[in-house]
Amino acid sequence: MSNEKNEQQQIVDRINNALSSNIPHIYFNGYINTSSGADILVVLEVVGRPVGSLHMSTAGAKGFAAALMQTVTQHESAMQETETRQ
Repeated sequence: MSNEKNEQQQIVDRINNALSSNIPHIYFNGYINTSSGADILVVLEVVGRPVGSLHMSTAGAKGFAAALMQTVTQHESAMQETETRQ
């Protein structure tokens, strides 16, 4: 198995482990964010009501933002391909 496929399988395994574990699974459709001292704070909301919060380092927030944009871009590309085929 190539390194890239091995890394992808490790990610899939980590996601499956998280989804099957006893941790909170939070849906949100809005958020507010700010910096709080040395950290970044994101409050997750559903229709304006808070449902959770994330506290992360600046480095963690930068990596999270980049990874999230990559995932959104891949999702939009897949959705566009699906719409094109219909």
